[in-house]
Amino acid sequence: MIEDQLGRCVASWYPGATGVTGAAKLSGGASQETWTFDIVHADGSVGAILRRAPPGYGASPGRVRFWRGSSAG
Repeated sequence: MIEDQLGRCVASWYPGATGVTGAAKLSGGASQETWTFDIVHADGSVGAILRRAPPGYGASPGRVRFWRGSSAG
């Protein structure tokens, strides 16, 4: 489910992205959820991190932060 949501979100700001794979919630973080995943792209997969407020914490669901890593090689 999170991969479908991430895939739609990523496709809206990363041209050519076709989906997301390998989503995994990382441990830690008292008030934020942190996820790692790979963005699927024709030029190669790109590692990414998402940090967001968990459901019910009052932050806007659309307010998320992404960090893009280098292409997986």
